[in-house]
Amino acid sequence: MRSFHKALALSILFSSTPAPAQFIAGRWLPSGHSDDARFYVDRLTLERRGNLVSVWTQASYERPKPTGEIYSMSHLEIDCAARTSDLISVTDYRPDGSVVSRIVLEPSERRPAPVGTGSIAGTMLSIACR
Repeated sequence: MRSFHKALALSILFSSTPAPAQFIAGRWLPSGHSDDARFYVDRLTLERRGNLVSVWTQASYERPKPTGEIYSMSHLEIDCAARTSDLISVTDYRPDGSVVSRIVLEPSERRPAPVGTGSIAGTMLSIACR
């Protein structure tokens, strides 16, 4: 069943990537903002395994970046007990949904980072670890 959910999430994310405005209603929970971006957690992709939570997040930029991306999708693994976040992959998209770049980190390349209280990552951790 877990494989089905993962396959469904990936097919939704990569076969028909919605524009940023479609991210808000119900599925995507706001997790903060900076001067040039708003951040969201995809509540439908939360997958818990003990203290670890796999989740997809989105950053929607106010203006396109120099390379053309207007939003990014990141796959994270959050350790609720250790209060760390580990980047698994990130994909940057143009306004038309086409891919600017995609990075997938091998397990040997990944380094969990501490999550600070009151940060955007801290809000993501709070949502994921409820």
